[in-house]
Amino acid sequence: MGFCIALQSESGKQLGVISDEKNLLTRLLSDPDWKERPMLASIDKYGDTTFNSVQIEHFLLEWESLFAKAITPAEISLLESIKNMAEKSLLKVHQYLVFIGE
Repeated sequence: MGFCIALQSESGKQLGVISDEKNLLTRLLSDPDWKERPMLASIDKYGDTTFNSVQIEHFLLEWESLFAKAITPAEISLLESIKNMAEKSLLKVHQYLVFIGE
């Protein structure tokens, strides 16, 4: 199984969850350049990675680059869903986008 991506409150309550059951993100996130895409490069596939509202804006800019790597409709749909969740995290204070690794 791949990542679970959650929108969480400050208390850790999950406000939404996306499961990458087909493990599509592993290929899409493979070998990011630390200098060009530090947000994507920091996602730990074995641990949890949390992005706050300051980081999300940078994350979203880097996330757009993954659409060029997407091949299947399932990959594009997953990228769109995560992008939407990331954008939603900006609507209220103390909401976080969390990548929960394997």
